[in-house]
Amino acid sequence: MMTGRQVYRYKGRFWGTAADKFLTDSAVAAIESAWLTEVLPTHLGFFEKMLSDSATPWLAGTSSPTIADLMVGTQLKMLSQFHQLSPPLDAFVKSVYALPAVVAWREQEAAAKK
Repeated sequence: MMTGRQVYRYKGRFWGTAADKFLTDSAVAAIESAWLTEVLPTHLGFFEKMLSDSATPWLAGTSSPTIADLMVGTQLKMLSQFHQLSPPLDAFVKSVYALPAVVAWREQEAAAKK
């Protein structure tokens, strides 16, 4: 979901010295626009469909969350910082972050940073 964005956001890492020749500021702006308006909505639509097709709150229709739910949930949380999620995806993220184990881990991490 994020790989395409990383390729142009971190162009030196992926393109080396050729980055400045091919990924000009105007090219990066055009790619970012297409990613936000075409690519990302398509990817988010896949997850929305999975959730709507699921008999449970989880992507795979399982009775409890899987690693896929945690992975997608954290990616969506990060995306929500610059892109408004649909209500179903926002609810999914909240469900992931409300899991007791996730809450406990986040509390432990916050305490360790003090």
